[in-house]
Amino acid sequence: MALAYVFVPLDFKPHIGAADLTGIRRQREAWMRQAVRDLATGQAATALAGLDKAGRLHIAEDNIGARADLVQRWASSEVPIKARLMLARTNEDVSDLNQLARHVLKSAGALEDSVDLPDGRETREIAVGERIRFTRNDYRLDVRNGTTATVKGLEQRNGQVFLNAETDGGQVVQFQGTGAEAFTDFDYAYATTVHKSQGMTVESSHLLITPGVDREWSYVGLSRARGEAHVYLSEETIQDMMQDIPPTQKMLDFAASVAHQKDLDLPEEAAGNFQVCRDFLNEYAPHEINSDFTELAAAAREAARQMAVSHAKDTTQDYAEILEALSEDVQEALNGGAPLGEAVSDVVENGMTRLEVEVEAEAPQVAEPPDVEVPPVETYQDLEWEFEPG
Repeated sequence: MALAYVFVPLDFKPHIGAADLTGIRRQREAWMRQAVRDLATGQAATALAGLDKAGRLHIAEDNIGARADLVQRWASSEVPIKARLMLARTNEDVSDLNQLARHVLKSAGALEDSVDLPDGRETREIAVGERIRFTRNDYRLDVRNGTTATVKGLEQRNGQVFLNAETDGGQVVQFQGTGAEAFTDFDYAYATTVHKSQGMTVESSHLLITPGVDREWSYVGLSRARGEAHVYLSEETIQDMMQDIPPTQKMLDFAASVAHQKDLDLPEEAAGNFQVCRDFLNEYAPHEINSDFTELAAAAREAARQMAVSHAKDTTQDYAEILEALSEDVQEALNGGAPLGEAVSDVVENGMTRLEVEVEAEAPQVAEPPDVEVPPVETYQDLEWEFEPG
């Protein structure tokens, strides 16, 4: 099939796996460990190609389709519901995924006897069988920020609703859901943001890719699962991403050459917009690239360009800021009634996850990647020079 100009490095061949932290390996499969490592080191195209080969990269036509596909695969998984997780970049996407998941679960009869509880200025429906995640430490209830639980029952007492829940660790928690003493610091636990997932480990994950992702985000998102990790995006998302990434220098040079030879004006936006430059070449260049790559792989490479960009220097806190934040967290835990040793232990563990991405990104590459057939350079005829050297 003929594909419009797609510019990728010559080292685009799936090494797949995960960066390790002091020898710890979350992923069971060696190729997944390598895929995660590839994301940590900026080789997103390599990681996505391996996921594609394994049937774990899913590209829908539009954003609605991508979300529907994600929820359907999550819901049909044989992994216990407490061990599977949907991940997204924004709170809005997380809310959408949680609501879609609840719709599927209610249709299957997994959620029963629901009640509407106050949630700020709005209400939210909570049912028996609901998966919830506590969103702050409460030492009176003996729950921590991030603790997940299943609602086992709803009780009416003195005109108020009480929830009976059981944490994944087997602890029974009862709290008031309405009235002046209502405890409202919890949310649905089917999906969460990648940022909030730091430090979590699940059996399977389902990661939604949307514009604005980068290397650090992609690494954390893919590395949460021990077992299967699936990645979802849409052609609509890919088009949006191409507005935010520049063309390669060789691609831009070629476009300038075509413009000069044909006495055309190269659009000013071409220098900073991959799609504008690509569209110009598709219209005026003498031929297209023929390759054996499927449209799926080609689309994945476009997304990979954005996923490989690192913003670590812009977002990483320095150690003084981290220590100050940890100190404040310890004080908050103590104020909540936690013993000193327990408070320090919990806060330090949470603090280490803030550094996890940076430490793991520096880990040495190990493990042999699976063999994946890649089209030879000769396939591209006169355009071999377009590839960036690996």
